[in-house]
Amino acid sequence: DYPTDRLTRFEIILLSQLVTLTPRTISIYIAADFSYLRIHTLDFDEDKMTIQKIDYDLKDPLLRFTRC
Repeated sequence: DYPTDRLTRFEIILLSQLVTLTPRTISIYIAADFSYLRIHTLDFDEDKMTIQKIDYDLKDPLLRFTRC
């Protein structure tokens, strides 16, 4: 599960779409309270590495776009 604390609902939905557009990943569930995003990956075995990769490659640029 990918924690979505400090993200708005719009940012969570947009991030889930970006994850799905990334090869070998798919977002499969957004919690009803928007507290986490469930992601399935084919490349990464470790949750910590997956979270770091999503933060660096997707979340950081997304926040630069939405919070400029």
